[in-house]
Amino acid sequence: MEEKYEKIKKYFDVSDQFFYKLIELDHKKEEIKKLREQNGRLKNPLIITVTGTPRSGKTTCICNLFEFFKKANFKTSFVNEPAGLIYDSLKSKEEKEKLLKHRVKFVDKQYDIGLNMIKKCINENNDIIICDRGVIDTFIWYNMYYKMGMISKEKYETNLLKADVLILYSNYFYALKSEKDEALKRDYTNSLCLDPRTTVNESFIEKYNSSLDEIYDFFKDLTLSAKMIDTTNLKKMDASLEIATDMTEKIKKLYK
Repeated sequence: MEEKYEKIKKYFDVSDQFFYKLIELDHKKEEIKKLREQNGRLKNPLIITVTGTPRSGKTTCICNLFEFFKKANFKTSFVNEPAGLIYDSLKSKEEKEKLLKHRVKFVDKQYDIGLNMIKKCINENNDIIICDRGVIDTFIWYNMYYKMGMISKEKYETNLLKADVLILYSNYFYALKSEKDEALKRDYTNSLCLDPRTTVNESFIEKYNSSLDEIYDFFKDLTLSAKMIDTTNLKKMDASLEIATDMTEKIKKLYK
């Protein structure tokens, strides 16, 4: 074992395969780092969208991926969740309440902001753009609202046509899914509040997961790669490890 790994071995439970998987991933990171140094920027920036069930590990995964590719010397940009960007622009509680009265228009706005942020990152010559929910997530909401009767079939089908623009970019889609009981368990055990949940509740998670399944199938043909990862029984770092490993292999192929 290399000296640098021996020095940190004591911080891991070496009976667990995680440490050895990290070593394998580190070797892959050094390989793509060298390819970047020798060949320069990727011909087209890679857009990695991570979305999924609340409490499925999405945020942890995105933060890990951002750090990983930065340390591999790829110019990496992070696009915040479009809904969060909109909320940050509001000046009062009243503005938020007014916005949420028109939920479909709110999703329309998320789509526009998400797409504009991706274009901005492309123009900044990034190698990798990591999207928190991103544009793809808006179609999950369109699907939910259609099934709830808030969007007509004609309007829903028209909205789906907006996905065609993603064919223009190098999109890689990862959907993290967690069953409702595990999602709620994580929500309660990572909070100081035991109040009933108004948003992340059983009914919402079931609806979201149903729409996630349908939209995942829809985007499999519109992205270069799509993968569904069920995190219900996974450890905290497992999804990050799987996606990083997957993307390093894809980057190696693009260079070679």
